[in-house]
Amino acid sequence: MTPPAVVGALLDAFTDLGRVLEGMSAEEAIAGEAGSTYAWTVAHLANQVDSWINVRFAHEAPHPLVSADRYRFGGDGRAESWAELRDASAEVRTAAAAFLTSMTEADLEQAIPYPGSLPELKDRRVSLRYTLIRVLTHHYFHLGELASKRSAAGHAVGDYPGPLLRTAEADR
Repeated sequence: MTPPAVVGALLDAFTDLGRVLEGMSAEEAIAGEAGSTYAWTVAHLANQVDSWINVRFAHEAPHPLVSADRYRFGGDGRAESWAELRDASAEVRTAAAAFLTSMTEADLEQAIPYPGSLPELKDRRVSLRYTLIRVLTHHYFHLGELASKRSAAGHAVGDYPGPLLRTAEADR
């Protein structure tokens, strides 16, 4: 069974995240440059996947590392261990992918009361579909940031989102 398009798009974003980070050294990942470090941004994205998908919808316990408040919006942007954060973030994405690949279009309509801190969503219900679109958008926002920073540092990072390349190939 093919998962709904928004699930496929989010799984593609996970792949694109790995692609933009290819070849990055641990030193580069945690270097304190202007803005957030690469490692912090990866943990920040995993924090959202974990809290919004794995905890709220899949009813899993929060990941012990990436669920820390320091990786939420407003964190200081620093990270100490690329290997730990990279592996923890991969665990979170793997758990989310396992949960999401069995979803149907109807499953995406399940909605829960929003328990987070965004004032715009307080006292509202959010569907899994809304959640996936929000997480997908957040991923590509930060993928653009990461790709821009890596490109400015002289790395070849490619084009995003990657799956559109397959569409362009099919149009030839």
